[in-house]
Amino acid sequence: MKYLLPLVGLLALAGCGRDETLTQYGGDAFPWRLLILDGKPVSFPNEITFGPRGSVSGFGPCSTYSARQTAPYPWFALEDVQLLEVTQDCAFQAQEAAYFAALSEMSLSEVSGNKLVLSDDTGREMVFTGVSYAR
Repeated sequence: MKYLLPLVGLLALAGCGRDETLTQYGGDAFPWRLLILDGKPVSFPNEITFGPRGSVSGFGPCSTYSARQTAPYPWFALEDVQLLEVTQDCAFQAQEAAYFAALSEMSLSEVSGNKLVLSDDTGREMVFTGVSYAR
């Protein structure tokens, strides 16, 4: 019994460990805007933000969303995507479907300054730039 208490304490501390997602490696430095999807420029409105402990929020051209990204850096896995607000009769529905499909297929992330690249092992790539808002 006397060894149980220290073990419980160690397990509790393990749960308080560092965030090893891309957030810890610069992913939370900016809201990110997708500029290039599979080599083609993107012209629809979008943004993705990475928060503490893998929280993700953002908007596509037709909806706002939340999700989780818990894979350790440099890996990437978007999970539990929930559409929060959806605009009916949106003119960008096909682009939004392609945006979310691409996000769900990405498996690697690389943050370098104000550039974020998400990619997969088939050569697909999403290139984002950091967005700075005046305060």
